[in-house]
Amino acid sequence: MKTLAKTLPYGQCALRTALNRIQAAGHLRRGRERATAGDGDSRWITRSWWSRTARDDGWWVTFVRGHVPQPDQPPAPAGRPTRSRAHILLAALGRTVPVPSLSAAECVRLAPLVEEWFARGATEETLLAALTAGLPTPVHSPAALLHRRLTEEATPWSDTRGALMAVEITSHDRDTDQRDRIDTPLGYAVAEIPVYLLIDRDNNTVVVHSEPKGGRHQQCDSYPWGGTVPLPAPVGVTLDTEELKDYAG
Repeated sequence: MKTLAKTLPYGQCALRTALNRIQAAGHLRRGRERATAGDGDSRWITRSWWSRTARDDGWWVTFVRGHVPQPDQPPAPAGRPTRSRAHILLAALGRTVPVPSLSAAECVRLAPLVEEWFARGATEETLLAALTAGLPTPVHSPAALLHRRLTEEATPWSDTRGALMAVEITSHDRDTDQRDRIDTPLGYAVAEIPVYLLIDRDNNTVVVHSEPKGGRHQQCDSYPWGGTVPLPAPVGVTLDTEELKDYAG
């Protein structure tokens, strides 16, 4: 516990509780054994064994004694079910960004939505970027916000292969700033559409997002209405925005 506490942002009590629960689930076993050094001296050491598959006490006793059970012997059912890949990612969000910390029940409810992303080829890196980028402050309901991002924003349902650019115009709704300037660019970055063009009616600007990587745009340039706007590759054209000045407020 002391060694882990030096490298993890948790106290020894929290780590002890976590390890005890992992052991109770059948994935971990700790014990002591006598080790002999090269000079003949011996001492007691503490060892830890880990199994990706949950094991019962009988399996662990046999294993610790040096008799590895045959692989064709099915493991006994664990006392608690093993968490899914989606559940583990959701539970770890609080360590990535403190704002969207979720309860165990909320992780269970959101896990099926995350599994759908995985089924469509999303990676952990892409999902973390989609769920944690541009979070508002404060977040009154992290679970509701993440549910919206998993179902309404940046969803990977449509095949975006072949799309060179997406164009949006800001609305005059109450959530324009969050949706049009934060969530929507995030969605196109996650979808890896090369260029996203936002015509911002509040600021009389044209904003060009490009170079999507890891769920974020690496380049973002803003141009005032009336000038020329260079659109980077693979679009590779220059946009004349003179006519937009007729709509400036």
